[in-house]
Amino acid sequence: MTSSIDKYNYGFQVYTKFNKTLGIGINEGYTELLNHRIFNSKSIAYYHNVQIARLIETFFESENEMESAYFHSDIETLFQVFCKYGTKEEFFEIMNNLNNLAMTSIPIYNLATSIKTQLKLYNIIKRSKDKNKIQKFENILNKNPLIKFLISHPNIKLINRNVKTKR
Repeated sequence: MTSSIDKYNYGFQVYTKFNKTLGIGINEGYTELLNHRIFNSKSIAYYHNVQIARLIETFFESENEMESAYFHSDIETLFQVFCKYGTKEEFFEIMNNLNNLAMTSIPIYNLATSIKTQLKLYNIIKRSKDKNKIQKFENILNKNPLIKFLISHPNIKLINRNVKTKR
């Protein structure tokens, strides 16, 4: 844990003196991912957050690089690595989605948000044209039959926000 007068953080979670918090969802997801990896845990806690953390880890050159940032409470490195591929706005959108997943217990909402976020990350990494990273992403994403289907059928949308109902 690191701290200063204005903030303290552990893992990828940051608290400020103004009761603002950043990184709850990525912290929970990555903690569980390491729990699985290091201790061979069978826990399904924060399932969707783990899947997204696994994808974000692909943005790094190695698992050890993200792990080091996590154990040094260095969310700034996470931000900088992400911004090599995505925008600042996309980073905060992903972090917000992860926070919502960590704090919401509505299964259909969590599933839709998780899939939407994973596909967004996939589109971000595709912009890089880095064939190795794209292949790593696809290997992870293709384990989920629904996501695999949506990737292979890009004209199909999971959620259509423009649907209007008749009253």
